[in-house]
Amino acid sequence: MDQQKPNGRPTAIVSADVVKRLFKESASPESTPSAVDPAEALTEEQRQELLVKLSAAQAQIESADLGPGIMSSPDAALGARLQSWIAENAEERDAEEAALATREIQFDGRDLRWGTSLLSWLGKVTKEDQKRPTGGPEDLPSRCRIGIAGDWGSGLYGSRAVGIQLADRGYTYAIHLGDVYYAGTEREVAARFLPYWPHGNGVIGRTLNSNHEMYSGGHGYFKKALPALGQESSYFALRNDDWLILALDTGYDEHDLDARQVEWIRQNVDAAGARRVILMSHHQPFSELEKGGPKLVQALGPLLEAHKVFAWYWGHEHCAFIYDEHPTWKLQGRCIGHGGFPYFRYKGTTGLKHVSQQGSSHWRIFKPSARSPGGRMLDDPNPYVAPKAEPEEYGAQGYASLVFDGPSLVEHLHRPTGEIIYTKQLTP
Repeated sequence: MDQQKPNGRPTAIVSADVVKRLFKESASPESTPSAVDPAEALTEEQRQELLVKLSAAQAQIESADLGPGIMSSPDAALGARLQSWIAENAEERDAEEAALATREIQFDGRDLRWGTSLLSWLGKVTKEDQKRPTGGPEDLPSRCRIGIAGDWGSGLYGSRAVGIQLADRGYTYAIHLGDVYYAGTEREVAARFLPYWPHGNGVIGRTLNSNHEMYSGGHGYFKKALPALGQESSYFALRNDDWLILALDTGYDEHDLDARQVEWIRQNVDAAGARRVILMSHHQPFSELEKGGPKLVQALGPLLEAHKVFAWYWGHEHCAFIYDEHPTWKLQGRCIGHGGFPYFRYKGTTGLKHVSQQGSSHWRIFKPSARSPGGRMLDDPNPYVAPKAEPEEYGAQGYASLVFDGPSLVEHLHRPTGEIIYTKQLTP
């Protein structure tokens, strides 16, 4: 594959413990003279501003922490940007070991330039211009396979195994549903995403925009990821005689769509004729476990109410959830957000346990509720977190595949090894 070699430094893990040590260093007046380049020196007003931002970022990171040595990151710009900054600027004690990307960053205050550059980085971020499609849909072969993974851009755990499967199993397209950690910077895209996501050698790689990419302004996504994949825009369409796939950008305006994109969707659906329509996005329209997407639902309400959407695949939530058919919109909803980022297994009491004969996979079955139409959530352990953590505490990783044969569509859910653990014939 036409991929870059990874840069080890941004693949290091920045846990809450690491940030706590940094916060102690920055809060200590005694550390300031040795830690800061004269050109980076802060005024007292700037110092207080930095401490306020660091305190808020620390709280965000701690709230999302998954344990020592395990990658975690908040759905919050300040905390994610701080993690990116530490990963990219801290001096490793052992650069050779750091290149393995298997341990937490180690540092002391004298290793970090935490003056004006950090204050600027934690301040307002300038967004890269959004890139929009200029032509019609890409041609999708009548018979093809599409691999889908969401929240995959860690460069760690099961993500690399998923990338190998998507590269080697005859997929026409490999579509990432978004999130490169911690804040989707240019260096993180180069280190965590491009070396492992399939593109080239017969596989067309595509990636969607998301909240983590936009935490750093989308520069890594628009300036690095899209050119490397040969992808023109952050939203696009694939079409053949039977299907229309619309891949959306719900990250540029977080969990929302602007008027131009909504009009693009409407025009493509109007021109679809008898084709069934599949949506893909980073963010969810509804969820059993987290908040839904009221802005998305409002923007696409007429299409949903008219039953114009056959299926919707999304990420953002770190789990695999196969929803039952939506009672109002009549669509098939799927959360495929378990591609490569660790997450704790569901500890709630809702949902009946069920063991499937297919791959001996474990599921929780949820009844319909006011939040969702119900369905099944994957409830297997994650062996890829060992030996840093106990696999039983963390949820399984994997990916989905869609197999098209004319009007026929079969979906599969896979372990990172490629083993199939769920199959459904969506259309005959």
